[in-house]
Amino acid sequence: MQHVGPDAEENRIDLTLENLASGQRIELDANRMTQVLLNLLVNAIRYTPEGGSVRVVLEDRRIGNKDFLKSLSPTLE
Repeated sequence: MQHVGPDAEENRIDLTLENLASGQRIELDANRMTQVLLNLLVNAIRYTPEGGSVRVVLEDRRIGNKDFLKSLSPTLE
């Protein structure tokens, strides 16, 4: 969030993070995940009208008998 915060502030976009995840560790490529998350956040800020908001929600998800982490759910308001 610190990388995109200044852009959000410049456009008066309210940027919030809500962490509902259990903190369970998952194995992934940290560099790739960072790249994906930053890309999603940059686009969310770019296409949110001035004075809008971007909310990022981290939460656990269970699909069938497997646990997944729904890592980014931007909601544009």
